[in-house]
Amino acid sequence: MKVRVSYAADISEVPRLVNQLLDKMSADLKMGADKLTFNPSSFDQMARDLSALRESLSLVDSRIEDVMNLTRGWIEATNPKEDPEPEVSPVEEEISND
Repeated sequence: MKVRVSYAADISEVPRLVNQLLDKMSADLKMGADKLTFNPSSFDQMARDLSALRESLSLVDSRIEDVMNLTRGWIEATNPKEDPEPEVSPVEEEISND
């Protein structure tokens, strides 16, 4: 069963946290790849391994979304957009010239 967990962290910790998630996902994928074996003589074990791999892949998929959202939020927080100068429309310009 998946459970969503959230907690507060300093903005400077986000890159480290994201890298930890990426490392964990990489390790999970490597372990899962090791279980991709054709084993008809022990089909029940093969089915259990593949089922566990599917669950692991589902968790990795959720973590990919988390990594994308964390990174997007970090980029937006560390690179604030400047407020653009308000544009004056031609109609407003004509009115102000009168």
